Amino acid sequence: MYSEPWSDIDEYPTEHQFSIETELTKEVSSAHLLNNFKLKVLAKREDRDDILVSSDNGYFIVHLTWSAKTELSPYPLTETFETLKELESRLRLDSESM
Repeated sequence: MYSEPWSDIDEYPTEHQFSIETELTKEVSSAHLLNNFKLKVLAKREDRDDILVSSDNGYFIVHLTWSAKTELSPYPLTETFETLKELESRLRLDSESM
């Protein structure tokens, strides 16, 4: 499903998946738009610290800071996609710009 520069999270070792999920949990503050969402990491962008996550509320590209601490909102910066079609358009643009 994913094209460069994105890779399916399942292509990574379990330990790496866990470290990404852990970092996301650490960085999202109580004031962040993703707070209290049940998130699933779907993919990772290879050339940036971006991850693609989903929830019942839509899809999100999150730019992790890798600070290992809670960030002040609006960090980690997050782009929202309400539909799969919107997300697919964005991912296509990412692939075309490679």
